[in-house]
Amino acid sequence: MTKGHTPDGTTEPLVEEVVGAVHPSGASGGAEGGAEGQVTRWTLQLSFGPWRRIGGPVEDTELWLYQPGLTHDELRERMAAFRPYDIFRARVRFRPGGNEQVQLADLVTTPEPAADDELGARVKELQVPVTVPHPTLGTFTLDRRVDWFKVTTDWNGRSVQLSLSRRGCNDEQELFRTAETLWAGQESWDRQVRAFASSRLLDLKNDTWLEDGENEVTTTEFEARMALEGVFVFPSRQFEFTFHDDGLFWGHVIQVSGTLADGLTHAGIAG
Repeated sequence: MTKGHTPDGTTEPLVEEVVGAVHPSGASGGAEGGAEGQVTRWTLQLSFGPWRRIGGPVEDTELWLYQPGLTHDELRERMAAFRPYDIFRARVRFRPGGNEQVQLADLVTTPEPAADDELGARVKELQVPVTVPHPTLGTFTLDRRVDWFKVTTDWNGRSVQLSLSRRGCNDEQELFRTAETLWAGQESWDRQVRAFASSRLLDLKNDTWLEDGENEVTTTEFEARMALEGVFVFPSRQFEFTFHDDGLFWGHVIQVSGTLADGLTHAGIAG
């Protein structure tokens, strides 16, 4: 990477031009805090993938872009402009030491005309639906926005969403094997997960989350009111169960997680 010199003699990356396709998740934004917690400016965040330097080979890794110092209106305008799969040509500043995150200087075209045949062909491939049939769990569909395989399937007579995370995964089949193990012992796992949640969260409920005039909740009632909504499977045989709380924690989600090797390790509330 070619670098220039700053007035103090240090070096910094020169602006380079890249062309890339917006990730299926599109663009998002984050606030920059000011005095006394006041939001003063906003930062645009998105990624290109696939992408290339002008004249260089196509890269299938994600190129993370950010643009700080925006007003809220400017942020909303740029978020609306970066639609998933659209191809853009932009000037960016690469940070020293890698391509993990680069600053978006400005756009050259919005979007890039369909002149890059190789990049355009990759983008078309990305828009083809990916499905994976499973003999017992159903047909999974890849949600490219979050890089999950998802399916709605049955758990003890209740329809739930099963999601397999491909983020950081080196063995997709391991994800399916973990799900198969959970489903093969679903009655036992269901009992264990509910008992674990009540052992960790019942005191919190009765000490802090009782409505005015509400009686203390028993272990049996607590576990019965938990309504399973989803199961998430991660690499390294990790998993998480999420439950609707039926008002136990005023609408917060109950989460129970663990691994096949260590069993259940954490229970909490979120949302």
